[in-house]
Amino acid sequence: MGKFFLVLLLAAVTSSCGKNVTVNLAEAALLWRVDDFFDIDRSQRTQIKSDFRSALQEINDKAIPELEPLIFSESLMTKSCDQVTKDYVSLKPKIEVAWGKVLQHTYSFIDSVTKKQIEYFIEKVQEDIDEDEDELKNSSELAHAKIEKRTSRTIDLWEELIGELSPAQTDKLKEHIRNSKNLDHLFIQSRKKNLIVVKAKSEAQAETEVKSFMKTYLIDWEDQQTPELKKANAERRKQNETFYLNFFCAANPEQKKHFQNTVRDYLNLFRKVYIKK
Repeated sequence: MGKFFLVLLLAAVTSSCGKNVTVNLAEAALLWRVDDFFDIDRSQRTQIKSDFRSALQEINDKAIPELEPLIFSESLMTKSCDQVTKDYVSLKPKIEVAWGKVLQHTYSFIDSVTKKQIEYFIEKVQEDIDEDEDELKNSSELAHAKIEKRTSRTIDLWEELIGELSPAQTDKLKEHIRNSKNLDHLFIQSRKKNLIVVKAKSEAQAETEVKSFMKTYLIDWEDQQTPELKKANAERRKQNETFYLNFFCAANPEQKKHFQNTVRDYLNLFRKVYIKK
């Protein structure tokens, strides 16, 4: 569930959808997604909305102020890639700490989950895994379609962030995604391992332990991965960070100014919709 908060927050700041639609539908999309996995009742729906807004308030109060001086600085136009990377490295642990605190806003929902909802969750996650495995069996066509979809979304996102891309920039994005290692199989195996843990605790009537596992997973989900996935995912994340930092550094001053304006617009709308005065 923590990842839902993260994805939706990023959507509210960087999505290529219309700004008003993206920000105003974030809460509804979150409720729909959680309901899909837990079949929530009215009181839980109210609690999730409250938790979501509290989480966004904390992000606004603690995480965003760490980013704003760097994002909106005039020096961003002329900073070297080494300096941008140093800024990123220094901020990353602070943002991770802030994000850990944000995830704690989901605890009230986890505590409210019933035995029946845990069983429903197990069923839905199993269905999700089965669907992913079916896709892998037809991997050739689907893998190509996934790459095309990921490529299109990535290009759209960067055009939203920095404006029109040059042919060379578009080619670089396509090449990076095409060469990115596919970890679908490892993710499925890791999800299976975690589902076995939840199933065992549920069958043992250990609801408190199930909820404790969910909370631990949210705060440090990478520690719950299989060793194979953990290693491969860390390598791919490092490659992505290096590539996208360099990609941004190589953008021209007009594109970086476009980036600042885009982020400012989303933040203003985000605060207008969700943040208390």
